[in-house]
Amino acid sequence: AEVPLKIPILKIFEKDFVKSRKQIAKKGLVLSEEDLRDTQNQKPTWTSKRLPHQVIAQGFLNKKQYKIAHLADGFHTISDIAEEAGVPQSEIDVMIDDLDDLGLLKFIDIK
Repeated sequence: AEVPLKIPILKIFEKDFVKSRKQIAKKGLVLSEEDLRDTQNQKPTWTSKRLPHQVIAQGFLNKKQYKIAHLADGFHTISDIAEEAGVPQSEIDVMIDDLDDLGLLKFIDIK
């Protein structure tokens, strides 16, 4: 039995992600884990959206969490985020949980 991959995604990205996934599905294609690996270098334009910097000023997030949050774009697994941020995965797990508790994230299941 394969373990479904849970990929974190910022809620500000989710609508666009779902839209792009629907366009892919319309063409009769399905998004798989392999596609995610292949597309790591080409990011859709909507991934350039950002949370307002106020979240740092108001103390909701620190700079590291802010950076991590934007890596949660639906294309990076938690281990990818850890690797790209140069932070141990255990720390990323905690940050992802914190971001989730703040209601900033959704999770996508990839089978």
